[in-house]
Amino acid sequence: MLKIGFIDLDTSHPRSFVKRLNAMPGVRVSGVYDRGRKKGRLETLDFCREFAVTEHFSVEELCEACDGIMVLSADWATHFEDVCQCMRAGRPCYCDKPVFASRAEIGSFLQLAAETGTRFLGGSGWRWNKRTQGFYESTKGSVVGDVLISGQNELFYYGIHAVDWLLGLLGPGAEWIKYERRTPDLSYVSLGHRRGCTVRMLLETTPETGRLFWAKADGQEYFLSLDGDDIHDGICGSFVEMLRTGRQPGQYAEYLESLLVLFALEESRITGQRIEIASAQLVPGFDSAAFMAEYCKA
Repeated sequence: MLKIGFIDLDTSHPRSFVKRLNAMPGVRVSGVYDRGRKKGRLETLDFCREFAVTEHFSVEELCEACDGIMVLSADWATHFEDVCQCMRAGRPCYCDKPVFASRAEIGSFLQLAAETGTRFLGGSGWRWNKRTQGFYESTKGSVVGDVLISGQNELFYYGIHAVDWLLGLLGPGAEWIKYERRTPDLSYVSLGHRRGCTVRMLLETTPETGRLFWAKADGQEYFLSLDGDDIHDGICGSFVEMLRTGRQPGQYAEYLESLLVLFALEESRITGQRIEIASAQLVPGFDSAAFMAEYCKA
């Protein structure tokens, strides 16, 4: 039996994931370490009671009791230390988006990953699902022309979904980005990809117009959308497959490319310039304090 532990319960993901994971043969969510950011102890106790899960009181204790860990807090400020503790303990882990908060954390993580070799999966479920991966596999040898992609809500915490999705659909290789303009309804962004295409990105849209992708590959038009089942089934399935096979679905650096894209996008928004992602330096990261203050009120 594969025993999976959750760190933090302050999003909708834990309740969605636990049902999907427990429905898989030979898999059980068995433990949780929760900081109770939104509802305090009530949230933790209700979850443990409803799903017959054992509460643990540190990341270290949770790692000792489980075979794999899912880091699920909305607060990306604690992701880095949680992931590092899992990797030092040799526990494969998944970290929800945004994976980390800063360039410094990215560098330290890559060094630790090289030292430990602990398996890791990170980022948005928009990327790690069958529809996204199926498009990539069927078109990876194609000439990609026009590309349009959309993502809803706040630019960093939610916008990173669309960037992760794009990198799953086209593969790694974002080269430059330009914040074009903001209207009352959305932000217009252009992104250059190594496959030779310029991507039109519509970010901060309404939920009704988010999660849409349109492209031409070898002259053929493709349209793709995702629903919650696609996204959450993809994350849970990819994580369990990694635990069972020992194979990561991507390289360590691939999980972090979307962060570098968003750091460069913020630099472009500030300066009004097109920014080469590899050389961007102005924005060291994003602080989560203001976001979490509003998030915990909801």
